[in-house]
Amino acid sequence: MRLSVAWTLALLALLFGMARPAPAQARRWERQAREQLAHAVQGLREKGFERPRLTRVSALDNEESEASAVTLNAGRGYAVVGVCDADCSGLHLVVSTAAGSDIAADRSGGGVPLVRITPRETGSYRVKAVMAACRMSPCWYGVAVVEER
Repeated sequence: MRLSVAWTLALLALLFGMARPAPAQARRWERQAREQLAHAVQGLREKGFERPRLTRVSALDNEESEASAVTLNAGRGYAVVGVCDADCSGLHLVVSTAAGSDIAADRSGGGVPLVRITPRETGSYRVKAVMAACRMSPCWYGVAVVEER
């Protein structure tokens, strides 16, 4: 059985079009990450933390990473929490100085990493999210930096 060129092109377009989620589906996963992040932040607020100093929601492919800058005050306690959508089974968080020295990390491989830090110096820090395990790329994640009261 021979396929016509038009039929072959249509089939290829369908197959390659399925490689990325449709916009409505992508919004679903983004919404899921936002809701999970709001829930995680609310849980931290109930444990004595303030409103987030930084929140970020974005999408990453498997093994990709993204970093955000945040100013932290010396001697204050902070929690850095991450969440990810249902297709994600591993998100890592790394907090480093502006110079690139890692000061705290959660690389346990779970879907909700948590890092607690108390910086020695006031300054700019980087919070890096690493998509360690994403079953269907891209996966949506969220990160929040919350200060203790």
